[in-house]
Amino acid sequence: YILCVKPVTGRFHQIRAQLSKIGSTIIGDVKYGYPTPIRNKSIHLHAVGITFLHPVKQEPLRIICAPDWLNQAEMDALSGYLS
Repeated sequence: YILCVKPVTGRFHQIRAQLSKIGSTIIGDVKYGYPTPIRNKSIHLHAVGITFLHPVKQEPLRIICAPDWLNQAEMDALSGYLS
């Protein structure tokens, strides 16, 4: 499954903790309840985009980094959530 989530508070591990609380642990996230680690010890969590204020210009700076496994149709479907 692909989920699109927008953290509100910026709290540490917010996405991981909330998904675990509803029984939807991220693959490989042993700390939050996934049963076994995956071979390379990573978790399957990827930020497709982030927006923040440029530290000097004080203008919004948006960075998009689609994972290679996401096709164009899926990226188009997510584009509304990346603003």
